[in-house]
Amino acid sequence: MLAAPEHDVRFLPNILNDPPDFVDKVYTLTLQCETDDGMITSVTLPMITVTGKTQGYFYTIFVKETDTGTATWMYPEMPLP
Repeated sequence: MLAAPEHDVRFLPNILNDPPDFVDKVYTLTLQCETDDGMITSVTLPMITVTGKTQGYFYTIFVKETDTGTATWMYPEMPLP
């Protein structure tokens, strides 16, 4: 791991906007990775902590109230390629 700074939702607004009430803190983990052929690269992933829990999560799936009922949501929202 190269870095793990804490961020507020303004850091990655397209991914971290509208956090659920149970999200305590948002971090980004920057990991150094090596491919099978030896190429070194880095990858940055959002990570959250949940109020009352001690472990971190890369994402959470939860049921959210909407205008028409309920829906399944994921946070942080991962953008489509």
